[in-house]
Amino acid sequence: MKSKVFITTTTFFLFLSFFIFIPSQSSADEVTIYRDNFGVPHIYSGTSRGLFYGLGYAMAQDRLFQLESFKRAFSSRLSEVFGSFCLYPDYMFTLCGYTHDELQGLYDSLDEEYKTVYSSFTDGINAYIDEALADRENKLPIEFQTYGFDPESWTVLDTALLTVQIMKKPFGGYETTAASILSDLIETHGEEEGNAIFDDLIWIDDPGSPTSIPSSSKAQSQGNPKKTKTWVNRKPMRGIEKVARELRDKQDEFNSALKLLGIPINFDCMALAISPSRSVPGNALLFGGPQEELSIPSIFYEVGLHGAGFDIIGIAGVGMPAMFYGVSRDCAYLWTGGMGNSEDIFVETLNPENTNQYWYNGEWKDMEVRTFTINVKDSAPVTKTIYYTVHGPITTKDTENLVAYSVKWANWDNPFGIFTSYYEAMKAKNVWQLERAAKLFSPTGTFTGVDREGNIGFFYVGMYQIEAEGVDNRLPVPGTGEYEWQGFLPKSELPSIINPEQGYLTTWNSKPIAGWEQGDCQLMIPWGPDQRVYRFNEIMKERKHLSFDDLKEINRDIAMKDLRFSWFKPYLLSAESKKVKDSRIKKAKSYVKSWNGYREDLDGDGYYDNVGLTIFDAWMNRALQNTFEDELGEYWTYVSPSSDGIYEHGAALFLRALQGKKAALPPSRDYFNGEKNEVLLKSLVEALDELETEFGTSDMSAWKREITKMHYEPSFMGLPTSDSSCEITPIYMERPLADYCIEMTNPFPTGVNTCTPGESGFTKMDGTMSEHICDQIELQENWEYKDLLLRFSDVKKNATEVINLTY
Repeated sequence: MKSKVFITTTTFFLFLSFFIFIPSQSSADEVTIYRDNFGVPHIYSGTSRGLFYGLGYAMAQDRLFQLESFKRAFSSRLSEVFGSFCLYPDYMFTLCGYTHDELQGLYDSLDEEYKTVYSSFTDGINAYIDEALADRENKLPIEFQTYGFDPESWTVLDTALLTVQIMKKPFGGYETTAASILSDLIETHGEEEGNAIFDDLIWIDDPGSPTSIPSSSKAQSQGNPKKTKTWVNRKPMRGIEKVARELRDKQDEFNSALKLLGIPINFDCMALAISPSRSVPGNALLFGGPQEELSIPSIFYEVGLHGAGFDIIGIAGVGMPAMFYGVSRDCAYLWTGGMGNSEDIFVETLNPENTNQYWYNGEWKDMEVRTFTINVKDSAPVTKTIYYTVHGPITTKDTENLVAYSVKWANWDNPFGIFTSYYEAMKAKNVWQLERAAKLFSPTGTFTGVDREGNIGFFYVGMYQIEAEGVDNRLPVPGTGEYEWQGFLPKSELPSIINPEQGYLTTWNSKPIAGWEQGDCQLMIPWGPDQRVYRFNEIMKERKHLSFDDLKEINRDIAMKDLRFSWFKPYLLSAESKKVKDSRIKKAKSYVKSWNGYREDLDGDGYYDNVGLTIFDAWMNRALQNTFEDELGEYWTYVSPSSDGIYEHGAALFLRALQGKKAALPPSRDYFNGEKNEVLLKSLVEALDELETEFGTSDMSAWKREITKMHYEPSFMGLPTSDSSCEITPIYMERPLADYCIEMTNPFPTGVNTCTPGESGFTKMDGTMSEHICDQIELQENWEYKDLLLRFSDVKKNATEVINLTY
């Protein structure tokens, strides 16, 4: 349905600024959109239909090409407009996606209120598409001209696809990599030692890991699966190394395509909630936000919705008609990734006479076979065949060893739990209502929230399968029928807490409660004593009370602090041995000692300020390799995950090896073979040799490392490269890309935020770019923020454009 649009500037509306309440609509079919000085739309309507119609319209204004690309990605239609480069993502999204009839059936089961949101949002997108096609020069993004196609009208199922596919892991978890590690360790060290080393590297539960819910709290039941030492799937698997390598290569290829498309790969997020008893002047505080790939445009879209029971500003995902971060008059919440184990890879036994059959419940069963065709730009169509078992799609076949690997997702039958949870959270008036909304969430995640009355809460949510007795959830599960899931953990047994005695709650993709098992996700963000959330706990122990302005300081602290510093620097400085003699050791230690642990460039010369950082980095890498390579072989690199040259999550096994028997989870062996100090100092000497070669001098004062930067790369379909603000490359920060600092003051919350790189992704046909494509990167670089606009008077005061729609 086409809309009527009237645009005026702020000047015309200034004379109305004495009004402070939400504007009433003269007609039930009207929507008003105020765009502020950062381009953020604040949408007002008297009906829910009007609000989400306005959201669809505004999002299409700013992100039409991104919306079209996402829609085509999740419906496996990228190749027809971008070419053969996209064949693999088209194949994968079909492999792990729903058929039209499956998705239609799931959508039809939704409540009418949710369907109204989807249809209204879809209508708003279509209204702008109609306008853009009628005024190509001014409203159609230049990318459509570049790639030679037009946007198509949307259906509600197009919108639905974006909400049900966004968090799915097409290849499952890391089970095949874990199985490959186990098989290699057993072959190298024998069954007993190999299993022990495997448990050291990919542990089940480390009691020393920090948790979001304090151990002393009377929290709800953990609901953990039963533990056993008799594992039915703890055995070497023939050919698993090749399979694991193949799946890692496929995952890398898939991730590369997603990165260029601007589709998120990871869901790293953080949150800190503080009760009035720990704050100044006594209001609840909330800080946090998401950490995703750096792309132009971002997948995040900031918006305000006002009317029809909503009065909230927050962040929606592009294509998602609901907010996963929100601040209303009564309640504020942040969603974070839960790092839970909510999918499994099953090993299917193939029939040697017919490899399209698999053994299940005592008989050979035919795989479901689906054939589909991918249209390819400037090339012939490509036909693909995909196979399914009762567990899910086959990701790879190993016909030589007569096995195949399928993936099963816990939320397969409840994919709309993502949307319904976010939508209900937007309406929450307190943390108890937020808890009810959170428990609708179907993938793994957490919600952290505060309300105006000073309550704070944390809720670990999702659908978690109950494994069959004896199944090790770190490894692939036999698919022969004896080890099927035994249902799901009741939502009432998932970890949650409201108003803990300690007066604060925090999470950073961390362990929710003592004893909770992480499964194979240990290989991505391990839950050990040095898990990155410990820095939040350190800060809360250092400070009895925090103010709103302190939240900004905390943001900077955790962004710039090397998270390995507190744990590993003392071991290096205290290492002494007569066996390792080198005149450089004392001086190198003095540099490390002088380093304060922050990765900073305060003088702005493009280099980290302290040489101690350079030496520490080089030593850490050598120490990890020298400590673990003899036991782990090529897998020693899994001891410490890293990103962009920054070790984000510490190295828990290294710490446990250093602590020895004093560790909360002692390792099975002495990885230093009785020569801990010698290994640490030998690693330092080797690091110094490497640095002398790298820098071409033995003068340590010259070893200043060039800073790692945050590069906001345009996705391949985007072309915003001429705006100078897009060329800003801030120093790397372990910081949310959309960060919030909130104080629940009355009658409206006080808040600041950024949402980098900017609100818009629009470039006109003549190359003119929106001023809001990258205008928040400079805020990020300078540690500045913009005000969160929730009051209508503040929205009007900052409005630069007003749009009136009828629908």
